[in-house]
Amino acid sequence: MKILELEKLADDQETVSRILDEVKEDFDIVDNYAEKAKANLSQNPEAIKSWLSKLGGAFSSLKIAWAVVETAKTNTELRHYYDKKFNYTKNNPGKKFTATAEKEEARAKVLEYRRVRNYIGAYVETTEKNITILQSLKKNTIVEHTTPGE
Repeated sequence: MKILELEKLADDQETVSRILDEVKEDFDIVDNYAEKAKANLSQNPEAIKSWLSKLGGAFSSLKIAWAVVETAKTNTELRHYYDKKFNYTKNNPGKKFTATAEKEEARAKVLEYRRVRNYIGAYVETTEKNITILQSLKKNTIVEHTTPGE
């Protein structure tokens, strides 16, 4: 199962960027559509149907990859923070734990996760928007073909 492979890559900040390689094919689909859209995609219902199918598949893979990276980022950040808090409290009884500094340090520990998540997230949002646009185009072409002429 692909999600388990992605989780293994997301286990470590050293390997999380390899997830971008795993979704490269999906990035290519979205990029290819963007180029076609810039060239004014025809009102051909078959082309629209094909692109909806391709983008729908890409969206599914990208959304899963995004969720895996987001989960790993959050878990790594929280684990670091609570480890620091536990160790400080254990080694310094009665002293106040400075959460703000430790939260910032925890955030700094997940920079690569954040970078990968943001790139995938941008593609997820783009794909969603493109699907919505294509659905509108499809609806318009169906209406144009079924509406009697003047």
